[in-house]
Amino acid sequence: GMQEDDIGIILDADEIFTRDFLRAMQVCDMPEFNSNQDCREPKLIASTIVMESSPNCVTKDRRWHHPDAIIGKCLKQVGNETLHPPTKREYKGRHGMRQRGYGFEKDYSKYVAEGFGPKNTYPLWDAVDFRMEVGGNMRSKGDGSPTGYHFHNFFNNGEEIHVKYRTYGHSIKSAMEMPLWDLSADLKLAVDCTHGSSNDQVL
Repeated sequence: GMQEDDIGIILDADEIFTRDFLRAMQVCDMPEFNSNQDCREPKLIASTIVMESSPNCVTKDRRWHHPDAIIGKCLKQVGNETLHPPTKREYKGRHGMRQRGYGFEKDYSKYVAEGFGPKNTYPLWDAVDFRMEVGGNMRSKGDGSPTGYHFHNFFNNGEEIHVKYRTYGHSIKSAMEMPLWDLSADLKLAVDCTHGSSNDQVL
């Protein structure tokens, strides 16, 4: 199983670190992966370019903030919960996002004041924290180039995109009857890019 000095990565199916940055995480000294990590802000976050429906349609001046990587010692069920006691969460204190003051948006004031953890240690991160919570550093390459790719809305045809927007987490009930470019600004960019139309958001 996973050990404390292993690195966990969380991503959606359409997100990936670049090959070079994956290699850099293996061989370079990353402060986020140090053995003395206190787990307050442990995430290493990709600086990710967004390709909209095609590798030829890159969104200008936009960087996505996933995928994410964390050292095992800061992950729940891997790290030491005696040194990093659980924090308080939205539902019954144990489930959902962290409560304000208990790690939500990097605010640990109540967690520290109530003496939850030993001095200078913070709670372990579960999958929700790993994906959704603030707490880490976004890394670009030295020249500012990306360390990740987001292949957004890559489908075989327009009907599949309509189905996605009708059925996914933030569904649009009338999606099947709407033209693609009205479903989202991202898709308008994709349509404009595909047809060679003017759009100042296309790189």
